[in-house]
Amino acid sequence: MSLVDAISSPRLNTYKTSFNCNFDNDALKYYYWNQAISAEIYVLLHNIEICLRNRIHTALSLNISELNNDTLSDNYKWYGFFDFNVPDKDDPTKMVLGETGKVVASAKRNLSQKRMRKTPQNVISNIDFGAWRHIFQISHCKNGEVIEWDKINPKIFVHYGDIRNREKRKVVMDRLREIGLLRNRVAHLEPVWKFKERKIGNRVIAEPSSPTQIFSNLNQEIAATVRFLGWLCTDTYSFYIKTKSYKNLQKLIQHQTIQDFGL
Repeated sequence: MSLVDAISSPRLNTYKTSFNCNFDNDALKYYYWNQAISAEIYVLLHNIEICLRNRIHTALSLNISELNNDTLSDNYKWYGFFDFNVPDKDDPTKMVLGETGKVVASAKRNLSQKRMRKTPQNVISNIDFGAWRHIFQISHCKNGEVIEWDKINPKIFVHYGDIRNREKRKVVMDRLREIGLLRNRVAHLEPVWKFKERKIGNRVIAEPSSPTQIFSNLNQEIAATVRFLGWLCTDTYSFYIKTKSYKNLQKLIQHQTIQDFGL
């Protein structure tokens, strides 16, 4: 079986179209380059995922334990007090468990199936990355208390600046959305550089239409993702940018690196 047969010609079509390749064999180097860069991006995303969920967990634990007049704790079952219900699509007068609540419930079920204790740390470590963005959209606790995100967010994005500012907060949330999409592309072995038109804050970024634009957008995307890590934890950021993985990533996002993957 040839390399093309192993990958499949249809899977190479995106690479052929985007990088102006006439034949499947010409697209192979871009395919294997995408594999290499995906591996290094995964390391960056792993650092972000761990930092993000721990920042959220600590900030919400402190806030909700205080709200409940309980012993102040940075490891608290805050998710047990959030109102995850949303109006039913078929009957808006009826409230049903929303998708974010279902993810939390699924995390608890997974722990039960593994016969593991449902400690706060175990529960949050089983919540999918994609759900964390939606946690910020929960507005109330079950008892009707408003979740004070203006007080909580600065304790999550400690090094961002004034996240209480509506426009600046939108930039953070838009970036978190894009990081989630990037993570999905890595997880599903898709081209990590294939960006559709998107909006970050008030800035519209067009879908790339040439190899030059692909690399330009990819460089900007990686730089913005690394900055996001710095918003969460400067220590992790400082450590990460000294790693071999980061240096490899910086090399891989340069167009000339493609030649290293030629057959």
